[in-house]
Amino acid sequence: MAAPASTASTRATPAEAAALPFFDRQTRIPGWQQEVVASQTAMVFGAGGIGTNIAAALCRLGVKKLFIIDFVRRSAPLVLHLS
Repeated sequence: MAAPASTASTRATPAEAAALPFFDRQTRIPGWQQEVVASQTAMVFGAGGIGTNIAAALCRLGVKKLFIIDFVRRSAPLVLHLS
């Protein structure tokens, strides 16, 4: 009897993940050119609730160059204390 296959992980290796069609949904749209999207530069003004969601959506679309501008000035460094 053969040993059962390992069920520890079904994740792809980095080499396999690079070969997967990550942007498969977009590329199925007639006329979509993923290379054009990847070559674009985007700028998001504001890193608040909407700005961060827009930046994340642009990353998921495949935009490779992204600038996020936020004009919030803080007098002291932001430190989070978790208890």
